[in-house]
Amino acid sequence: MIQRLKLRHLRLVLAIHDASSLAQVAQSLHISPAAVSKALNEVEALLGEPLFERGRGWIAPTPLGETVIASARAIKAELAVLEQRMDALTHGHKGELRIGVKAVSLNPFLARVIASFSSQYPMVRVELVEGESADLLAQVAEGKLSFLFARLNAVITQMGLSCMEVLHDDAVVMASASHPLAAKADLAWPDVLQYPWCLPVPGTLMRDLLEKTLMDEGLSMPEKFVETSDVNLIVPLFRLSHYLTLLPRRVAERFMDASTGRALALAVPAPEDAVGIIWNGQLPMLPAAGFFLEHARAC
Repeated sequence: MIQRLKLRHLRLVLAIHDASSLAQVAQSLHISPAAVSKALNEVEALLGEPLFERGRGWIAPTPLGETVIASARAIKAELAVLEQRMDALTHGHKGELRIGVKAVSLNPFLARVIASFSSQYPMVRVELVEGESADLLAQVAEGKLSFLFARLNAVITQMGLSCMEVLHDDAVVMASASHPLAAKADLAWPDVLQYPWCLPVPGTLMRDLLEKTLMDEGLSMPEKFVETSDVNLIVPLFRLSHYLTLLPRRVAERFMDASTGRALALAVPAPEDAVGIIWNGQLPMLPAAGFFLEHARAC
């Protein structure tokens, strides 16, 4: 039965899994919904069991469906590797790398890797993708992202993903250069909570560190704040008014000079998590992705 499976069957199974309805699958494949149902019935008849459970407005894979989906993703990745290798023999290495980004502290490192990689492989286009951590990790697991630059934690191991630590940085509380606290020594955490903050967004390493630090001190989060982790927004806010924020030290040193911000004399516990690069080592790696990882290791 397995020998009678065709690539179009596997493509259909992946399309159904990635879509929210059979109608959406039909639209993406430019066929009718009836044709989608017929093709799915054909695959399930070949395998002897249902691949998906269906209900009104929902569809979910069965255990067999999950197994077929995983194999289909691996086969799709192998074909993409073959395509890139064949094309490289004639035209040189080209293609596209989709890379997720969820750690602002890694931006300088990521910029160095991209610059080094692109100088050697100018025909490979690099697309940077932002989003929620859970969604980006899911895209890595499904092979939709070659890499993700983000914080490293136990979830990555639980998902069976591979990772490499890039940076383990300490954090500093930064104040606007003209802030009333900028020149004061021996500060304590209660001293900084009465002022406005550029508060790191939930789910980030800096937000988790700030919440844990204040909880350990028996304190609440600041009441006056702008919620952002975008350094490109924090810097002009610092120049226009009195704000505080928590940043990885290397980010603060790179983006804030003495006229913009000052590191406060306030002890900040070291973050428990490092940040790094994440990929799905269970899927075949595109040649371009392998070269990119080599550059990341070298940087």
